[in-house]
Amino acid sequence: MGGKRDMRNFPRSWIVVCLCFGALLASAPALRAQAADQQDPFYKRLLEEGKLLYDQGNFAAVVQNMEIACFGLLDSPNQVLECYIYLELACYGLKDEAKAKIYDDKTRALNTPDSIDSLKLPEPVVTRYKALKNSFDRIAGRTPRQPPAQTTVPPAAKTKTTPPPRTKIAATPPAQEPAVPLDNLTMARQQTNVDTKIVFYKRAVQNDPNNIDIYFELDDAYNKAKKYRDGAVLMELLLKYYPENVAARIRLAEDWLADKSYGKAVQVLTAALRTDPDHIGLRYLLGESYVGQRKYKEALAAFDSVLARDPAYKDAEVLRKLCADKIK
Repeated sequence: MGGKRDMRNFPRSWIVVCLCFGALLASAPALRAQAADQQDPFYKRLLEEGKLLYDQGNFAAVVQNMEIACFGLLDSPNQVLECYIYLELACYGLKDEAKAKIYDDKTRALNTPDSIDSLKLPEPVVTRYKALKNSFDRIAGRTPRQPPAQTTVPPAAKTKTTPPPRTKIAATPPAQEPAVPLDNLTMARQQTNVDTKIVFYKRAVQNDPNNIDIYFELDDAYNKAKKYRDGAVLMELLLKYYPENVAARIRLAEDWLADKSYGKAVQVLTAALRTDPDHIGLRYLLGESYVGQRKYKEALAAFDSVLARDPAYKDAEVLRKLCADKIK
């Protein structure tokens, strides 16, 4: 019987293989759940902190958090995909388009049609990611072009006619919209209307409350709009974060002076001079505030202290003479 195979054992071995494969499939969810439970909570915390940092506009910290988190979450493809999406957006926010493109490729490798929806990302993040993805598609030539519309040419008349000469029309490509919306700070700087400028600056402050420059630029816009009290409130907010910032105290005093709230300006300046008694700018503004209150003796003393430190301070010399004339 050497030329014949015993087929009686074949069905039994096939059944064994099927049972083993079924058992493996049945245990897969449990294995994935066990792997998720064994993940170090440190990396999960880095992921969540990275999301908050992205909302605050701190893109450099997002990259630092997410690059570490994605290595510790390799057993969870969805969480790795989430890390890659935030890394792509953060790198683009840092103007590092080359690195953003690297993470875009990694995101595409993990992404499936339902992956993004299953992550339940915030709508602004999804919108920005899709816009950036479309931008990379256009750069790589992956976006299919629409074929030109078909036009029906009528049959030529039987009589021979000489067609008019063809004129060459220069083809102008359609203007492309920006792939990713400009950030609020850039939009604020581009506005010519001061009220619109203020709106974008306020959004920029909310997105990046640690950027001191935005506060001063918004204060300049408030001054152009003659909204001095709003500028003062803004500087008070900045001083809560940075109480030792002398430039912010000077701006605050200038805002109260412009608002003719001389008493508030005096309070700000006298408090600032306790920590920085030799600051000439603070002393000069204090003298101006006293002039606004018509307290010429106090103003005279303030301008004397300025000139004692800087005899060439012309404005202080002029106002000192004015105060001396008023006292006589």
